[in-house]
Amino acid sequence: LPLVVIAVSCAIGQYIMDQAPEPKRWNPPTAKLTVDAVRLKHQDYQVVLKSRGTIRPRTESTLIPEVSGRVVKVSPEFRDGGFFEEGDILLEIDPRNYEAGLTVSKSQLAKAKFGLETEKIQAKYKAVEVTIANAAFSKARLAYEEAKIRSINKEAEVIVAKSDLTKALLALEQAKLGEEDKQADVTVAKSRHIKATLAVEEEKIGTKIRQTAVTITKSDLAKAKLILEEEKARSKQALENWKKLGNGNSPGDLVLRKPQLEVAKATVAAAEAHIEQKELDLKLAVPRLKTADAEVTEAQAYLKQRELDLSLVGPQLEAAKAAVDAAAALLKQKKLDLSLVKPQLETAGATVAAAQAQFSQRETDLDLVEPQIETARASLAAAEASLELKEFDLERTKIRAPYAGRVLRRNVDIGQYVSPGTVLARIYAVDYAEIRLPLSIRQLEFVAIPKLYRGESVSERKKGPYVTLKAQVGRRTFKWSGRIVRSEGAIDVKSRQLFVIGLVNDPYGKSAVNSERPPLKVGMFVEADITGVELKGVFAFSRQALREDDHVLLVDESNHLVRRKVDIVWSTEEQVVVKGDLQTGEILCLTPLTFAGDRLEVHARIEGEKDRKP
Repeated sequence: LPLVVIAVSCAIGQYIMDQAPEPKRWNPPTAKLTVDAVRLKHQDYQVVLKSRGTIRPRTESTLIPEVSGRVVKVSPEFRDGGFFEEGDILLEIDPRNYEAGLTVSKSQLAKAKFGLETEKIQAKYKAVEVTIANAAFSKARLAYEEAKIRSINKEAEVIVAKSDLTKALLALEQAKLGEEDKQADVTVAKSRHIKATLAVEEEKIGTKIRQTAVTITKSDLAKAKLILEEEKARSKQALENWKKLGNGNSPGDLVLRKPQLEVAKATVAAAEAHIEQKELDLKLAVPRLKTADAEVTEAQAYLKQRELDLSLVGPQLEAAKAAVDAAAALLKQKKLDLSLVKPQLETAGATVAAAQAQFSQRETDLDLVEPQIETARASLAAAEASLELKEFDLERTKIRAPYAGRVLRRNVDIGQYVSPGTVLARIYAVDYAEIRLPLSIRQLEFVAIPKLYRGESVSERKKGPYVTLKAQVGRRTFKWSGRIVRSEGAIDVKSRQLFVIGLVNDPYGKSAVNSERPPLKVGMFVEADITGVELKGVFAFSRQALREDDHVLLVDESNHLVRRKVDIVWSTEEQVVVKGDLQTGEILCLTPLTFAGDRLEVHARIEGEKDRKP
């Protein structure tokens, strides 16, 4: 029963629950968050680097005197903080000691000049003596050369006499040879005459032989004619015999003895030709006989001429002997003259040696004068140097400003004794002022610092970027313009920064723009804005839009927030510069949101645009 009651109760309860009415739903209206935003666009951003430093002079010096003495005069500007220009006399040291020393040096210089002039005059005297000795030596040498030439001439005359004697002997030998030649010519002429006579006799005998040959040839011709007649008779007899034998046929050539007849005719013709040849030879023998007679006549004339020449050789031979005797006498005379010249030559040589010794002595004296002149010149140079040193010392009693500057600290005053090494004052130049500015390695990427290379001239170096210095004096801030001119040679090992040097022109001059601007004093601490590179095509926005150091919130087309990571190129305390991770026209959220979930719908209020409806 209890179980039934429980089951029924559960069923009734379930039924009641199923019959209950469904509750009505109500959705509250959605509220959108309004945020400040900006529409991104590309722009060029000028990087400005911040730094700080202390003003210092470009040139700072310690003023030290080069002479000693008491300070007798001080310039009114020679005070702490006083200005001076280049070449201004800052103070004067008592110059009386140096003026006296200058007078002494001038006296020593005049004395040295007089000594040098004296030595030069002595040198001129010595030079004149050397010239005279040289002239005497030249004269003696000339006399010696003349004697030597005379000796050479005498030797030449002896040689010529020997040559003439030799020529005379040669002429005598030639005359003897000529006599022998003439005798030989006579012998040859006789031989030629004999040969011509023999030739005439031979021609006569030849003529007789040719006449005999003509006679013999005529006899041979008569024999040949006789034989021909006999052959003709035999031929006729043979023809008659042939006919008598009763042969009707014609007889042959052999029967008629025609060959024998032809031979006989040829023999007759040959004999006739032979006799003609012999008669022609006989005719030609007559001219040859006349020629041979002419040659005999010519040979006789030639023989007479040669005999006449032989008769004339005797006087020529006597003349040649006389010429040989005359040449021998002349050679003897020339040898005697040559023997007389040698003592004169020795005397001239001795004179030359004496003149040369005197000339050498004078040259030695002149050589000794040159060191004396050099000594006098050295004394003069020393006196001039001493005078110049005294003038310098006198000039150094007036302490002049080496450049336009300002006194930093003065250490002496009038009446004080100073010496070389005494520090008179600390001064510095006022044409430029320098400032030493530290830059980090990151900052160096965005500034063009002039690079210095070894061997590069100053004109080749590029100008550095502009720098603006700011300093607060009282409640006002003043500015000065300058340039970065160089960087230091090493990076600071402690701070890992590189110090660059800025230069400000005329830091103590009045500004044409702001006449109330004070001078840029040494030791003043200033802030510096260095003009860096210009970044092209970047997005620059407020630093408050940055989330988690490298994220930004963008509003998409559906008004929802989108988180995006960006690469920051450059950033300052107020701005951030991004390049490449954003697009032109995108909306950047500037309102800081603590819990900005992704895809949060917002209403963007864009700067410079009309408010859009939510």
